Amino acid sequence: MAVHSVAKMPHNANVAVLGAGPVGLLTMAVAKALGARRILAIDVQPQRLEFAKQYAATDVHLAIPKEEGEDMMAYSKRHGKHILEKFGFGERGEGIDLVVECSGAEVCVQTGIWIVKRRGTCIQVGAGPANNLIPMSIFVNKEVRLIGSLRYGPGCYALAVDLVQQGRINLKPLITHHFPFKDASEAFKTTKAGKGPDGKMAIKTIIDGPAA
Repeated sequence: MAVHSVAKMPHNANVAVLGAGPVGLLTMAVAKALGARRILAIDVQPQRLEFAKQYAATDVHLAIPKEEGEDMMAYSKRHGKHILEKFGFGERGEGIDLVVECSGAEVCVQTGIWIVKRRGTCIQVGAGPANNLIPMSIFVNKEVRLIGSLRYGPGCYALAVDLVQQGRINLKPLITHHFPFKDASEAFKTTKAGKGPDGKMAIKTIIDGPAA
């Protein structure tokens, strides 16, 4: 999924990734491996952003809270403006060339359209609600390209293997918890909670196969 979503990004691009879960983190790693200039990670969890900064992101942003009575569209516009001002991005010139939305949250889809530069591209990876409300006027006025990305396409596996084999992507830091088969239920609890019995944040949890 990560390779498929960013394999055709512009050279030396500025990339924003909404959602710093396993898919989002891998998307950042692929963008870095393929030569992205800046990689901005956006999430609601500080721990995931700390991990993203150490792993592949050049910049991180903790989502600001909604104001009382503020609807999602108004919030996404305000939040988007805040992000652009905070990191010095504009609609033209030095802007965000590529937005990859990995959370599936409607408000993140909206925010992505607000922050991408004029004639930039938004890639939708996260699977959220069946229907989303988008800021159509800004979408049209900025001539944004909105593209769906489903899992993989021709050449994705080969490129993914090459990036790992060449050491341009390190997968080991993503495996934060390991469980024997007998403790599979604990592994699922860890994944659901986002935190293991050791108190550490869970990114990717692995369950060993049953003993022979």
